[in-house]
Amino acid sequence: MSRQENLYNKLRYIGVLEAISKGRNKAVSIVEEPGLVPLHMTVLYRDDQCILISLTQFYERHSKICADPEMTVRLDPEQEEAYALTYHQTDPSIYQKVGLLNPNMRLRRVLTIYLNKWITKVIDQGHSFKCIS
Repeated sequence: MSRQENLYNKLRYIGVLEAISKGRNKAVSIVEEPGLVPLHMTVLYRDDQCILISLTQFYERHSKICADPEMTVRLDPEQEEAYALTYHQTDPSIYQKVGLLNPNMRLRRVLTIYLNKWITKVIDQGHSFKCIS
């Protein structure tokens, strides 16, 4: 199984695909352990070939809401694959973009590996999605 297929299956496991299939454009994870930061999912774009979502965890620092991280993810339901397109964190400010027309495949691989690890951590913490709109 490729890392893109593995990531797609992890997103299915935590309920991202179910929320999207029900037509939800936003969802927030529920986690039973106190003190853990919820995971937010927003559908940015969808058509017959792909779905683009944002996955974000927020925290407060110096009275400021910070994203750590926020990642844009491309889902390919037909191939059952997912991969990272962007990475953003607020403090310190970092933004990385794979690109669509001339993608940086090395960066895509690096960000997808990071995303896979992050979602594994989310699963280990017991996150599952509850639709909010």
